[in-house]
Amino acid sequence: MTDNIFASLPMGAALLKKNLIIDQTNREWSKLFAEMDRPATELENGSNYPEILRGAGFIQEDIDELVKEFNLLIENEIEKFNMDLECVNGEEKSRYALRAGIVQDKILVVKEEITVSECNNNKLEGLLKEYKIVFDSVHSSIFLLGVDDNKRITFQKLNPLHEKLTGLSTENIKDKTPVEVFGPELGKEIEKNYRKCLNKRGKIEYEEKLTLPEGERVWSTSLTPIIFDGKIEKIIGTSRDITRIKKREKELRYVSYHDKLTDLYNRFYLEAEMDRLDTERQLPISMIMCDINGMKIVNDTYGHKTGDELLVKVAEILQANTREEDIVARWAGDEFVILLPQTGTKMARKIVDRIEETCQKTEIAGFKISLGLGIATKVNKEVNLQEVLSQADERMYKDKLTKGKSPEYKAVQNMLATLRVKKTGAERHYLRINELALKLGRVLNLPEKDLHNLSLVAILHDLGKATIPEDILNKTEELSGEEWRLVKKHLERGGILAAETEEFSFIAEEILHRHERWDGQGYPDGLEKENIPLLSRIIAVVDAYDVILCGSNYRDPAGKEAALKEIEENAGSQFDPELAKKFVQMMRAE
Repeated sequence: MTDNIFASLPMGAALLKKNLIIDQTNREWSKLFAEMDRPATELENGSNYPEILRGAGFIQEDIDELVKEFNLLIENEIEKFNMDLECVNGEEKSRYALRAGIVQDKILVVKEEITVSECNNNKLEGLLKEYKIVFDSVHSSIFLLGVDDNKRITFQKLNPLHEKLTGLSTENIKDKTPVEVFGPELGKEIEKNYRKCLNKRGKIEYEEKLTLPEGERVWSTSLTPIIFDGKIEKIIGTSRDITRIKKREKELRYVSYHDKLTDLYNRFYLEAEMDRLDTERQLPISMIMCDINGMKIVNDTYGHKTGDELLVKVAEILQANTREEDIVARWAGDEFVILLPQTGTKMARKIVDRIEETCQKTEIAGFKISLGLGIATKVNKEVNLQEVLSQADERMYKDKLTKGKSPEYKAVQNMLATLRVKKTGAERHYLRINELALKLGRVLNLPEKDLHNLSLVAILHDLGKATIPEDILNKTEELSGEEWRLVKKHLERGGILAAETEEFSFIAEEILHRHERWDGQGYPDGLEKENIPLLSRIIAVVDAYDVILCGSNYRDPAGKEAALKEIEENAGSQFDPELAKKFVQMMRAE
């Protein structure tokens, strides 16, 4: 800004350094302070601007707010700002409009009196004409209202930015009331705020939602009255479009109350609603605790992506089988809670029955969804809802136990069923392996307990293959490196499944190590000789024999003698030599 332009500004202006020390002022600034009977020394370069305001009688609260705005300006968090300051000089009160922005490396401050206590209409109109320069040029949305003797409020002028943001124009709304511009309903709502400013005879601030030609927007509006001889002649309004800010606030509120994965309410929201609804008027209140059976197995065998899909599907089932007034929330991990206000046990049971019926018809990756469910109901005001939730939790765990086999056992059965569908002939293969393994076990004089375990290993030895995609399981061409890595991984997954299932945990090691070799060249751990579990060594022999005899994706079937000869050739390297010898003798003796 050149010195000539600065000096010729029609309102008081000053340039401040970033430490708020006055660097330069124009003539109108000096006049403004002279009218306030302030000494000229206060306007000299080097004076502290907030201290000058304090000495001139400006309200301390306004000065503190002004300093905050200056700091935001200096830190580049805002480009400019407008605010009104009130000055008390004896019994007289004056109000000043102040605007500030960064010009090069300094702060430009423009200040003008907008409350006039002793002047005439001509002087007031002259002031408004001078103000027009700022009104039309500042980067704020500003509108001017007129107030007649009957306190009728009409629009007088919109600045260019206001016209651009709202789609309105001064030409179309001048001398019209809010009702005439916006219609009865919206117009009366808008005018209500204008009249608040009129009645208060001071600045007011508020937020409003308006549907304008440019669409529905949210505005932060400030109204300041211009008073002449004790009468409000004009009201100056500034509006800021905060639609984007309000939208972001709404999004943040949503995120704080919802679970990101399932889009259900989260624990924080549920606990708040429990406090809010825990009143006598809501009785009876029922709560349902839900827990996904076999969730860990799904995560460990199919991966967390499938586990997430299971959580989302359960959330959908719970929402689909509850009412609009019910609150469904993800409590923690694989646990969900349903809060049922004004609901007794009978209705809660009906909801649980619908949920279980839907689960029985729903699968994720061949895994049939199963939930542990517990109901508890509050029927008198003395009981705390947290106690009701604890009761529902206890009953949910009892529900798991009374459903017979463990959820993990059922998960394993589901996976075996899936494998039978994926892999043609899989069931016949398991039956043959079981028969051959038991025959060899009896030849070895294994005790009944070991024979029982051997039978389980035979049936479950390929359990981990249920997690392998069907196209890879049935591929006849040579597997790629990545495909082969995935196939080898089935041993670990099968072992994990068995280890996490109460009914099969004692054979997990045998399932895991059935592809180890006598010479230590097998996988997954490279065990050798007697370090390999006995049942794993037995399954290795009979499984290889059945694959050679019946064929696979990679080789054609061979005759019985050819299969036995291959077992003999690999005894001592791939197979336990003693077991291989006894197996061959057993088969040739048939």
